[in-house]
Amino acid sequence: MIIFTFLLAIVSVANGATQGVKITQTWNGGFHGTFTIVPDHTVNGWKAHFKCDRGLDKFETWNANIVSKLNGNTDFVLTNNAGNAHIQGGQSVDFAFNGFVSGNPPTCTISLEGQTQSGGNVGTVSHTTQSPQNPAVSSGPLNPVTHAPSHQGGAHGAHMKHDYGEALKLSMLFYYAQRSGRISGTFNPVPWRGDSAVNDGDSGHDLSGGWYDAGDHVKFNLPLSQSVHALVYGFERFMDGYDALGKKDEMFDMLKWPLDYFMKCWIPDQQIYYFQVGDGHKDHAYWGPPENMHMWRPALKLDAGHGGSDVAGGTVAALASAAIIWKQKDAGYSTRLLSAAKSLYDFANTHRGVYTQTVPASKDFYGSDNYRDEMCTAAAELYRATKDAKYLNDAKGFYQSDVPWSYNWGDKTVMCQLLLFEITKEAKYRQNVEAFVTSWLPGNGVPYTPCGLVFRNEWGANRYAGKDSPNNCVFSSILVFESNGAFIAVSAALAGIGGDSYLKWAMTQMNYMLGDNNYHMSYEIGFGNNYPRHPHHRGASFGHVLKGGLVGGPGQHDDYVDKQDDYVKNEVACDYNAGFHSAAAGLYHFYVNNRLPQSPPSKC
Repeated sequence: MIIFTFLLAIVSVANGATQGVKITQTWNGGFHGTFTIVPDHTVNGWKAHFKCDRGLDKFETWNANIVSKLNGNTDFVLTNNAGNAHIQGGQSVDFAFNGFVSGNPPTCTISLEGQTQSGGNVGTVSHTTQSPQNPAVSSGPLNPVTHAPSHQGGAHGAHMKHDYGEALKLSMLFYYAQRSGRISGTFNPVPWRGDSAVNDGDSGHDLSGGWYDAGDHVKFNLPLSQSVHALVYGFERFMDGYDALGKKDEMFDMLKWPLDYFMKCWIPDQQIYYFQVGDGHKDHAYWGPPENMHMWRPALKLDAGHGGSDVAGGTVAALASAAIIWKQKDAGYSTRLLSAAKSLYDFANTHRGVYTQTVPASKDFYGSDNYRDEMCTAAAELYRATKDAKYLNDAKGFYQSDVPWSYNWGDKTVMCQLLLFEITKEAKYRQNVEAFVTSWLPGNGVPYTPCGLVFRNEWGANRYAGKDSPNNCVFSSILVFESNGAFIAVSAALAGIGGDSYLKWAMTQMNYMLGDNNYHMSYEIGFGNNYPRHPHHRGASFGHVLKGGLVGGPGQHDDYVDKQDDYVKNEVACDYNAGFHSAAAGLYHFYVNNRLPQSPPSKC
């Protein structure tokens, strides 16, 4: 094994922050460390050079794209990913890396293009670093989380009070438990699930697959598309967290299931889009596992005479965003996703309408009254996937400046605003996002439970009943609002809005769900030792643990009883988990990159 020492040579920028490369551990054949970039002016996209004085056999890093390798692998050209394009002048951002080379590690530098040097010329500023005194010695390469001492984050010295990575892994299991269709012969980490609803279809057209909505067995594409988009959005921006957990390939696999189903639902040559499979009324009268379900399952569809730009637009957003991340995984599949997204967008834009108005049979579940938010999000994602200006113009045309009540399956307004800010960096979109998050913070009129959970549902409790409510006025649980709010706050922080204050608020909500509450329990099933055992979920009710499911949550006084028949406080659903899932991924990303702030104290 190799042990070595070096002197640290760094160049200071105007505000005293420093940039450089720091090697923290070595092994026989490689080394691990972090490099820090500090632009001397605000950037909205950057390119850096990681250079060494001799070639590396291999170089890997997280949360940055390696776009080329030059000069015999001595110069690795790096660019930002979607989540760290915007960096304020003087702000430091850390990246973990592994280098592989025989013999002593080389001397390496990190440099940013387009920076102003002390002499006043714009060029590339290099910052050289070698190795620390007394580096740790390890037996092999590290992932970007294992080097953090005692779960500490270098930039803030913070630790994870609750393990967001573990919460993320459990949530993935929940989505595998929601699979419909033929799962035999596929990767199946939930052994109590088997094939179900394999004959879903209409007039011979196969509609099997997808995810069941909640504790029931209907497939509703309006909430499903919002769930998938939120998951893909977080996966793209927080992918280094999945890498650190060894779950990136599994996340691709998990997401492909509903994406394949969406592409079955859209038949472009017939201009038909199926948006629902199953009768909610008949389904809710059945209590049994999906494997034993044999009822008639009708399929509802849109066509040229029955538009539904809301549900179609939401699906476009999921497909187009997925096309972006699949470019690195499978270019052919990415092309299929993008082709489906573009043609479905044209259909939604041509045949505008609200699906629960044009198809009356759908009106009892997931009612909609607007499509501008979905179409804005769809157009923004298509612009990101294609860089075709017509989509950006469309997104701006569908944009609404309102401060929405929440982000959920029925209102994606703030997601549209956030995407437009990421794309354009225009102040008005930043202000929209700030107004949304601010409306959730203490002191702005929103009620909180005594233990610190936002209780926004209080303002509409009669309207927003559970998935299986007798009056079929379907909306969402208590915790879905809070987890979705946390997801937007973490995503905004990544985009350069709100910073640590947004992260800390998101942590208060996520920590409450994971144990900082009066019961000292997790509302995510399987997290820790104290969690709900009786979720309102048909398949799991026959002696199984529904790992990763996020239940509806407590009442306004932090009151909660673990009862299976309580479809308000104890049901689970794809959209309940989606924001929670990506918020956990986001916080884990900040932990992996040593940027997680100190955890706020619990109120209970």
